[in-house]
Amino acid sequence: MPTELPTETFKQATGALFGLDNGLEKKTSELSEEMFLRGGDGLSLEQLSEIPGIAEILEKYKEFHKTAKELLKNRQIAEDQPQAFTYDDREEPRRVRNFICVFTTAT
Repeated sequence: MPTELPTETFKQATGALFGLDNGLEKKTSELSEEMFLRGGDGLSLEQLSEIPGIAEILEKYKEFHKTAKELLKNRQIAEDQPQAFTYDDREEPRRVRNFICVFTTAT
């Protein structure tokens, strides 16, 4: 799988991870919860989408993700690291979602 996605694909995929349709209401509403792989005792897509301010949090995360990738690409961060680091467009949003699920269910 590619580690870098087109901007619109990244935005839509990240929104879908959090139950936000991003204008794809028909496509995502046709999918049942059973079609998604979930680990642990995480939140459902409906519960994720109902977190107050989640849309704003995701917009800030998307800005952060894009900026961090550019800084990494230009070696402005992690420049002293000898091993190449990949900032994956698919994995990083999952990590953020999983963190939010753990943090939200722990409180």
